Amino acid sequence: MNNNSDFWIKWENVTLRDHRESPVFPGVEWLWRPGEQWAALGGNASGKRYFAEALTRRVPPLHGQIHLNLPSGPECMEVPTLANRRPVMLISPEVHRRILTSESSFYQSRWHSGLEEGSLTADAFISRQWVEEINPFEIGHRGVRPEVFEEKRRQFLNWMRLEPELLSRKLLHLSNGEQRKLILVNALLHSPRLLVLDEPFGGLDVQTRQVLHNLLSQLMKLGMPVFTLLGRPDELLEPVTHLLLLDEGRVVAEGTKEEMLDHPLARQLFREWVSPSALKSPMPLPSAKPEPTANKEEPLVELEKVSFHIGEKIILDQIDWKIYPGENWLLLGPNGAGKTSLLSLIQGDHPLAYSLSIRVMGELYNSTRSLWQIRQKMGWLSPELHLHYPGGWTCRQVIASGFFHSVGLHTAPNPTQMERVEEWIVRWKLSSIADDDFGDVSLGDQRMILLARAVVNSPRLLILDEVCQGLDIFYRSRILESIDEAIVLTKATLIFVTHYAKEIPRCINHSLELNEGRILQNK
Repeated sequence: MNNNSDFWIKWENVTLRDHRESPVFPGVEWLWRPGEQWAALGGNASGKRYFAEALTRRVPPLHGQIHLNLPSGPECMEVPTLANRRPVMLISPEVHRRILTSESSFYQSRWHSGLEEGSLTADAFISRQWVEEINPFEIGHRGVRPEVFEEKRRQFLNWMRLEPELLSRKLLHLSNGEQRKLILVNALLHSPRLLVLDEPFGGLDVQTRQVLHNLLSQLMKLGMPVFTLLGRPDELLEPVTHLLLLDEGRVVAEGTKEEMLDHPLARQLFREWVSPSALKSPMPLPSAKPEPTANKEEPLVELEKVSFHIGEKIILDQIDWKIYPGENWLLLGPNGAGKTSLLSLIQGDHPLAYSLSIRVMGELYNSTRSLWQIRQKMGWLSPELHLHYPGGWTCRQVIASGFFHSVGLHTAPNPTQMERVEEWIVRWKLSSIADDDFGDVSLGDQRMILLARAVVNSPRLLILDEVCQGLDIFYRSRILESIDEAIVLTKATLIFVTHYAKEIPRCINHSLELNEGRILQNK
């Protein structure tokens, strides 16, 4: 490693700009010296995204200068003679969003292969041609030798515990966690000298979080600068020596890790969320109608011997599952276990829902009409929906789109529907952002808006997939408390997915665990 300079990163009186071209992080002075390892802590409204993107020079600062004098990378990271070397690689929810939306026009398209024939396979996404941006008509390319690149690729895939069979699948067909791991492999193949990771552990199961934690820690111990931006102090990497504390577009404090973890902002982010000992019965929605008494003998969801595969990969294998009204299920399993595929079948997103033995609310998916009838009684929120939901709509319009299960509001709601929208806005204290553009509010506020969208039609079945992903302690507690409240108010039956044992609503009373497409546990 080359440590001859007196700094690796230097910010001189730097002021950044946000998406509205307004100033954020005014007058920042920051020096990263050789041998130090820095991280940033901040909540969902702290502006971490802009701080991370500034290091890639994707958007130049409004004022001041950012100097990078990065050391050469460790030998294990080096891809020799690489033609498209990038000194800084950023991995973030926004990068994930850009990759996915460039590959698909709507979030269900991952299952409609006929509409995405030209989409990338996982193999192509981390190929030498893709990484080095090789022109297919180029003659005499001077980049890395194919056999050398392939050896490094196998090494990085092994680091992330990704099986070779995954490479034949479309990028869109991978689970959220598998996509995030593959994006990291792509970043490593560019031989960066600085890794910038914004919420790197979001969407990853326990085992993969530990694998990534160990990998990043090892790279840091080898002297490579790795800058993580986190909302959870408990996810700080052990080799981190110094911290920046970020809040509302400002650097609140900076110093050694020990000093900064004693700061009030860090303590606030670190506190444990403790659910209330008993959920207070909320006042009913004014416009809510009494629900008919459910027949406990008729399952709300019934799957019988459900199986399917993609190529030679078994996605689901002989799944039998019945969900009765009043049951609230926790769906568990590692990345790639089949959870997302199972939920897509229940929601009718996957075309195989029409040919498999799947009955939802007493109906089979056998026509467009049956799909619409079932959807009218359903609400959902997932990482894929959030990644694909565009700006350009007010938060109020986004909530109203829940009546039509659309991404964007393309049908005018009637007065009764708008009354329901306003009820949830008032109940969950969203009035201050209701008329803001959805793309302009914080990640936590976006998630609250999408949760309101999921429950606005008082669904009988509510499907919530990793709804706390990437959220700070304030929004995690707010989301979980709101879910419990919504279940009481709507009397919906819940299917809930998480990779964090402490992020489970109190209303959960059943669990199903999957692994490699098979049921491990059902209770």
